[in-house]
Amino acid sequence: MITGTIVAPGDKVLDRVGQYRLGNGLYEANKRIYSSIAGYVNIYTFKDKSDNLVQVIEVRRSTDPRENELLPYVGAVVTAKVMAVGLRFAKCDIIAIGDKVYKKRFSALLPKKKLRPLEPELSEPFKNFVRTNDYILAKVCEDVGIKDKFVLSIAEDELGVVLCRGKFGEAMKKVDWNTVISTRTGKTEPRKMAKVPQNCVLFNDDSSAMETDA
Repeated sequence: MITGTIVAPGDKVLDRVGQYRLGNGLYEANKRIYSSIAGYVNIYTFKDKSDNLVQVIEVRRSTDPRENELLPYVGAVVTAKVMAVGLRFAKCDIIAIGDKVYKKRFSALLPKKKLRPLEPELSEPFKNFVRTNDYILAKVCEDVGIKDKFVLSIAEDELGVVLCRGKFGEAMKKVDWNTVISTRTGKTEPRKMAKVPQNCVLFNDDSSAMETDA
């Protein structure tokens, strides 16, 4: 693979690791190396503590190194905002990874089959899990059918909605792990709430820090 080659998530980068050390934007499956993001292949060399030359191969989102710090990667837990909900997918914007808030957002898809574990053919509507403008904790995952965007999953108990609002912009409070209630109207709505640890740092509508009392 030549430095500067453009790859998409799921593209094979190497048949085997060989002499390279894996950097950001890559994952190993069946002894082959694949890209976990869309970007450019980059190979660089550095000297380790024993003064040996080490070659690192990575995939960068941009050719500008300032834009490549801690990109979303397969297995990462991210904070995302649900931008639109369809029949098979929800369109999301990844806004943070851990406690790092991104200056720009990364487009992602949340497939319906990634809403609940072991139930890829859900008959329930998307709105029973997430709705437009909800903030979610999700895990970046692989999907061989999607190569041009990050793919998210909220199937695990610890993942799901962490912040949502009602039709009037009012806060919705958790009733249980599957229900929220409007602080204005008292109306309840279904959601898949994230079972986040107590005092876990999340992000509010303005991407500033907040704490959950889950």
